[in-house]
Amino acid sequence: MSEPTRRQKLEALLAHDPNDPFLKYALAMECAAQGDDHAAVDWFQRLTREHPDYIAGYHQYGKLLLRLGHQRELRRCCGEGLQWPGNLAISMPLRKWKRYSPSWLEPPPR
Repeated sequence: MSEPTRRQKLEALLAHDPNDPFLKYALAMECAAQGDDHAAVDWFQRLTREHPDYIAGYHQYGKLLLRLGHQRELRRCCGEGLQWPGNLAISMPLRKWKRYSPSWLEPPPR
């Protein structure tokens, strides 16, 4: 029988402790590292929705959204992340996006 993958181990740990924000963060990061961007987005959305004070999640989620070109979701993520005092980490993907996207000031398409 083969060894469980890192992702499978994280999923098993999360099954035992479903309220642990670090495990959700680690699972999102592992999905992104494996190239499963859809699952990574899902886990980051869950993390930021269920644990809005878990600041590191906004930074990595913002970086992923920037790479994927999901501007509307990036704007929302950065806006939520910047609401937390001292959350300077989220400003990095926001600054990069502003630099490369002149549409920053335009309202999002409906």
